[in-house]
Amino acid sequence: MPTKEKTLQLRIERGKKTSEDDVQNLYYTIYKLAENLGFNVIAPESTNQQLITLTEKANEEKKSL
Repeated sequence: MPTKEKTLQLRIERGKKTSEDDVQNLYYTIYKLAENLGFNVIAPESTNQQLITLTEKANEEKKSL
């Protein structure tokens, strides 16, 4: 039985009460959740560096605890 590939596209726009850090943290959380659930996550090239930076930041915070 063939299965169709499905792609989820999500655009999140920052609200008046939301900081840029909040947006980045949300994006990182969604990315890691999908990855941990076993989804094949492909980040756009334009945001790939942001994910690397956020991952390094999260790892540093874990080490300092």
